[in-house]
Formats: sequence, C-alpha cells, structure tokens
Amino acid sequence: MHESDQRPARRWHLALLLIPFVWQVALLPFINDVKVDWFAIPFPMVWQMAGIVIATIAIGVVFRIDRQNDHTDGDQIKNEDEPK
Repeated sequence: MHESDQRPARRWHLALLLIPFVWQVALLPFINDVKVDWFAIPFPMVWQMAGIVIATIAIGVVFRIDRQNDHTDGDQIKNEDEPK
C-alpha cells in the first residue's frame, strides 16, 4: 500500500475542544442572571472557574487520544537517510 493510498486519520476527538468554548462563551448569557452565591463568590465567577477545569480536562483528553493514535503532524521530523 502506497502512502497516497492511505486515508487520513480521523480526528473527531478535536471536536472536544469546542466544549470549553461553548462553556465560556455561548452559555455565559444564560449564567449571568443566576443569583446564587457559593461561599460569598458570585455564580458567574464559580462558572468561569469550573470552565477552567473543564477546559483542562478537554485538552488533556485530546492530548491523550492524539498520543494514543500517534498523531504527530510533523512534530517529529523523520530523516530518510537513517537506516530502518
């Protein structure tokens, strides 16, 4: 099988990176009117702090899947002169 015959790897997991964006931007207008204080912290601030945790988890999951599937995308330059 030639390299040109191979289908590109599916990278559906990159869609997980939309979760933090939706969390922080798209849902904020709905959260802004919530009048709940937890430990004297306004709910929108708690929402933003939770968003940081969600974003970190999403990025970590995508990183792990990329690493598991060995998607390097040019991170490592292969030297064709080296023996195999």
